Amino acid sequence: MTNYGERVALVTGGLRGIGRGIAERLLAEGMQVYLVDIESDETAADLMQGIEGQATYLKLN
Repeated sequence: MTNYGERVALVTGGLRGIGRGIAERLLAEGMQVYLVDIESDETAADLMQGIEGQATYLKLN
């Protein structure tokens, strides 16, 4: 694995599918990840369950 130090990633569509897979990999690499999606806050909270690491959800359209 590459050491990404204190890098930050912004992943669009990060709560589901390919975006979530990318976010999980970046988190495993030690990056801080911002997940951008259009889900409601309640749905986002459910989908954020199980994501480990420094992940933050931003509701954007």
